[in-house]
Amino acid sequence: GCMSDTPRHDPNDPVPDRLARLRAADLAERAAEVEKVRLLLDLADLWQVDEPASLDAVARLEGREKKVVGADGTTPVGEFLALEVGPLLGVTPYRAALQIADAVNLRDRHPHLWESVQQGALRMWQANHLTRACLHLPHAASLWVDRQLALAADAGLPWPRMRRLVTGLVVKADPALAEQRARSAAERRGVWSREFDDGHAQIGGSLAAADAAAFHETIEQIADDLMDEHDDTGAFIFTHRDTARAAAIGVLARSYDRQEPTQSPSRRTGRPRRRATLIVHVADENLASGEGVARVEGWGPELISRLPRLLAGCHVTVRPVVNPDHELPVDAYEIPERLRFAVHQRHPYDVFPFSGTPASSCDTDHTRPYDPGGPPGQTCYRNLAPLSRRAHRGKTHSRFTVEPLGGDRHLWTSRYGYRYLTTPSGARYLDPKGVDTVNCVIQALAYRAGNTVDLWVPRA
Repeated sequence: GCMSDTPRHDPNDPVPDRLARLRAADLAERAAEVEKVRLLLDLADLWQVDEPASLDAVARLEGREKKVVGADGTTPVGEFLALEVGPLLGVTPYRAALQIADAVNLRDRHPHLWESVQQGALRMWQANHLTRACLHLPHAASLWVDRQLALAADAGLPWPRMRRLVTGLVVKADPALAEQRARSAAERRGVWSREFDDGHAQIGGSLAAADAAAFHETIEQIADDLMDEHDDTGAFIFTHRDTARAAAIGVLARSYDRQEPTQSPSRRTGRPRRRATLIVHVADENLASGEGVARVEGWGPELISRLPRLLAGCHVTVRPVVNPDHELPVDAYEIPERLRFAVHQRHPYDVFPFSGTPASSCDTDHTRPYDPGGPPGQTCYRNLAPLSRRAHRGKTHSRFTVEPLGGDRHLWTSRYGYRYLTTPSGARYLDPKGVDTVNCVIQALAYRAGNTVDLWVPRA
């Protein structure tokens, strides 16, 4: 007999059903992704700072809200939209601003790619990767790249090839600009490091070609020596070349620190060394037991058992935890360093909902605005909190308000009535019709009266 093209399977086999449901879930996810971008675009159009309907007249005339300048040819959006969108989506204001910018950039500078996303030929994250590669191009050049990429996407070009294609198209779209960017690349050289993860940190950078070659050669030479080292049992310490290379960077860094021959001539002349500050937070019970987790500012968590190696050769200063009861208020607007330090220990991050900006990079804000003619002691521990620059401007110049609730809690209310509770542990959205908001209002009233009321927040 002839063979049928119809696939045959056991009707009791659950796999076909799961595959069909997986496909349906993926299509639903793509549809929701597109709808989310469309709504962001609608909001961006409604929040244009140069449109009379976007902001009230007073805010526009006084210049309270800055125009977010995007790539050439994109819709100018006001900066405070990210403050409304971010908490609602549970992301930082920076991430919200990036999502808004990506949406506007895709629609206004890459309309063909936007159509490909809506038709399902591209995912949004893929389109963002392509459009971000073109941000520096003039509007006309971005439209040319857009047409070429959309043709490739619609033809089903695999993603790895699409990613390589955009690099060449960007150069071809504006060769003179590409040459100019190549000449200015030296100014963007640098080395970057990420937070600790399982006792390790990733390091990357962009170097001059000659420096990169010299660095590679030095690391290889040190790795050669490390690969020959044995432990007390005679076994090789390093059995993988990449592991030896990683250890070689530490050897290179420490030899420089100890002023051995690998360091530059200027360091060998006795020129004073710069001292770096590494702040490590350890609870007293963990410090006594030598177990548990410490927090290294700027790097992240680290096991206490690993601290001796981390701090080896360093000058260590032990500073006790700040007792807020001992931090006396002051009668001036200026914030003493001791008070600022105490506030940062209480709130290590921006107190705006879902923000992740470290307190050291924030403004220290008076939660209740400072009144020059008001009572003494307004600059106090309980009336100060770290705020990122965008959140600070939003609190000062938009209708985003904050109410201190005591116990290091803050109740934020957006101009459209959305409410969020923030604590040193994080943030959560409060249902406008739920008991959360009722409890927050009771807490705020009690705090104003000088009383203390425990805030009950039911778990979602």
